[in-house]
Amino acid sequence: MLKLRTFVVSAFFIILSVGLAGRLQTEAEVKPVSPAPAALDWPVFSSEAGNFTVIFPDVPSEGVTLNAGDTPDEQIFTFRQAHGTSGFGLAYQTLADEVAPGQLPLQKALKLFDAACGSVSREVIHVLSLRCDRLVEQVEAQLATATLTKDDLPNWRAEFYIPASLDTPEGKGIIQIYVVNGNMYQLMAVGYPDDTFNQQAQAFFDSFAG
Repeated sequence: MLKLRTFVVSAFFIILSVGLAGRLQTEAEVKPVSPAPAALDWPVFSSEAGNFTVIFPDVPSEGVTLNAGDTPDEQIFTFRQAHGTSGFGLAYQTLADEVAPGQLPLQKALKLFDAACGSVSREVIHVLSLRCDRLVEQVEAQLATATLTKDDLPNWRAEFYIPASLDTPEGKGIIQIYVVNGNMYQLMAVGYPDDTFNQQAQAFFDSFAG
């Protein structure tokens, strides 16, 4: 009798375990999966003079900057485009001196930031308070300790916080720097810190080829 009772209890637990396992498996199967971010259908912009390609929301506005005391060979070329409440830009400069692999010329990078920021700020002036002179310290502190990311195209990356103003909310900025074939390129994305901006910014950076 005892053996029969033990057998019945064991069988009950086996059936219960199988039922729970099936239920858990069913729940796992029907659990919704978040869709992958859609690829951006932005057109590819190509610069023969700058020897690069990158996507922009539309054909970017172009400009040239020459800082006081710099020679004509040190001019900085800028490209910028707004998209909704975000702005995307690229600035590049030909380096007169050869740069050692893995070394970031910090002062030149800060000049590029100033040019890129000034250029992009014109595109987002009504949605972000992009005061470039007040952002340099943030960027310099990050770049001074930034490490080289060894992706397909090695780069340095920094993020900065854009303070809110009376008319505009706080924002987020990201820059990514590449040194390729004697040129330094700095890509910049600024916007409201949400998933849409983060996805667009990453697609913008990932599209760069020099």
